[in-house]
Amino acid sequence: MAEKLLKPSVLNKILKKLLVISEDARLNLSIRFNSIISYIDITISVNSFLENIIGSGKSDVDKDSVNTFNIFNKFFVNNFKKYLLTSDKHSKYIQNIILNLYLVKEFQFSKLCSVSVDREAEEDVNFDKYEDKVEVDNEDDDDDDDEISDIEDDDGEEIDTNDSSEAKKITKSIKLKLKILNNSDSLDEEMPHDENENIIELNKVLVLRKNLKWVRQRELSLIVMKISMLNKLGLVTDDIISRLRLNESVLGDLYHDVLSVAFADKEEEPVTKTDVPAAHEDEEEEESDNHDEIEDDADEVEENPDDKGEFEKNESGMDFEFF
Repeated sequence: MAEKLLKPSVLNKILKKLLVISEDARLNLSIRFNSIISYIDITISVNSFLENIIGSGKSDVDKDSVNTFNIFNKFFVNNFKKYLLTSDKHSKYIQNIILNLYLVKEFQFSKLCSVSVDREAEEDVNFDKYEDKVEVDNEDDDDDDDEISDIEDDDGEEIDTNDSSEAKKITKSIKLKLKILNNSDSLDEEMPHDENENIIELNKVLVLRKNLKWVRQRELSLIVMKISMLNKLGLVTDDIISRLRLNESVLGDLYHDVLSVAFADKEEEPVTKTDVPAAHEDEEEEESDNHDEIEDDADEVEENPDDKGEFEKNESGMDFEFF
């Protein structure tokens, strides 16, 4: 049964089906998201196996010298890698699907954060189609929050907004609701819990927006990590990695941390002592000149105990540096 499921033709059908689902705009975005994540997982698993077990997928390896999988050679011959991202025929097409998924998730998260993101000219995604909307019942978002009138109390009677403190409270809550719907920077503000219907409704909006923001951030982080795994196998181009970094400065600290972990091998390496030999040579030249001064410092340390710890620290540093 396992051998039948692992046949190249069967796996090829699975991969193709996942790709069809992932690019079908008629389907729910979450289904497409999960399908492309599954495709990446399969691709990473198979490529890792090819690289680590049979040496970059070479089909001329003797199966008896590698393992006892009795359809081993059959599984990895006939240009099996044509089904994966390394194939020139499909590589660009598949990478575009993955990149477009990232672009959608970046857009959704940035909108919830109310930040502007830069885009490249080649991006061909209808972003407006994927904008998240959190609606408030019985509220017209187009109303000017400075023109709120005819507010009614719990008994349905109109309240004079210029006279009643309770009316001012209700008016303020409605204005705040409109402000939050149009400016998510206020989402982190703690809202008072009140029996008033408007404030309760407002708190519900806050919870929905915060939860949705977390979901979008998690999805964005996930697709970045998956792309980084493809990158480690050499299955995506550097321009995709550059695109992931394009808006790193505006998408928050967590996104920056995810990129730092995902592409740690691409970070600029810190300068080591071997990179600056001139400074080391200067210290060696001055060692003999400073020897007498160090002995004098040692005598002074005995007289001044407060400086002893600092001297010992410097002395051990020189021992480590030169010996």
